[in-house]
Amino acid sequence: MAQREATPGEHSFKDRRTRLLVLGALSILVGVACILLGGLPMLLIALPKTVKLPGFDVAQGEWGAVLTASLLYELMGAVFIWSGVGSMRAQRWVRPVMLMVSWTWLLAGLALLVLLVLIEDQFLSSWPGSEALPSAAMAVAGIAAAAVLVVMDILLPAVFIWGYRSQDVRLTCEARHPAPSWTDRCPPQVLAWSITLWGCALLVIPALFRPALPVFGYVVSGMPARLLLLSSGAVAGILAWGSYALRMPAWWGSALFLLVTGASAVTSFLRMDLIEICRAMNMPEEEIQVLRQFGTPSCSALVAGTAALTGLGLGYLLFMRKHFMAGQEGGGYG
Repeated sequence: MAQREATPGEHSFKDRRTRLLVLGALSILVGVACILLGGLPMLLIALPKTVKLPGFDVAQGEWGAVLTASLLYELMGAVFIWSGVGSMRAQRWVRPVMLMVSWTWLLAGLALLVLLVLIEDQFLSSWPGSEALPSAAMAVAGIAAAAVLVVMDILLPAVFIWGYRSQDVRLTCEARHPAPSWTDRCPPQVLAWSITLWGCALLVIPALFRPALPVFGYVVSGMPARLLLLSSGAVAGILAWGSYALRMPAWWGSALFLLVTGASAVTSFLRMDLIEICRAMNMPEEEIQVLRQFGTPSCSALVAGTAALTGLGLGYLLFMRKHFMAGQEGGGYG
């Protein structure tokens, strides 16, 4: 790889355009796969009589679940394709975006692997016809499922992290595109928070097709739920914009948003168990039976998990507070 000579005021670095091209092509392939997977839920709607999944019946009005899954995959596909094209062009915004996406992907993959290990027996026994399979075949199926998860959700994001974390990659992108990009206007940590809030706002859309949600121990449904969802989405969008702009009110609003949603979830889990909440949200009985088969977490586990996640979110906000303070004082970022 060629060593680029430094001009006055620059550092010498290895030109990583080839790496960016390879990573870009890989990102586009991942994006295409996500787009195709995102179309599968819609296929279930088009062919409800010929395609059946255990505990899932589109005819019962599972539009919210279908659209949520489809929207998630289509959004991920768009992000990967967009980032892949940007990587091939050595755009400077690609590195922070792909590092954020890849770290999120890797952490989610690790969490899924732990979950698979914990519920492997229930997961395999839920497959149609699994009761007729010998134990050796079930063990092989479990190993195969874990191997696929490791490759797709751990090794693949690790490759992207390894590829983009290099400072040579950063300097290559900056040399080809010296002008600041939109990702340079706020710190990567704040950018990740802003994009997360935008994601929360977008996920309100499919939830409107099945308007029911627990709020402080009571399940709200129908038009009140739609209004509450729309309001929550609007708040998340406003906070996302304000966070990106490093506005201090957005920091306070984000903290309040976390506290309210966390307190609502904890109160709901204390008043109702998960099965009660699902029934109150008009979840089909088939899906509830699948939940029972996998085993539902206890009230104390749900409360502890929600409290821990809320605490982590607040800790992350405290970690970012200095950036918002700098933005309020007019110092900006970078």
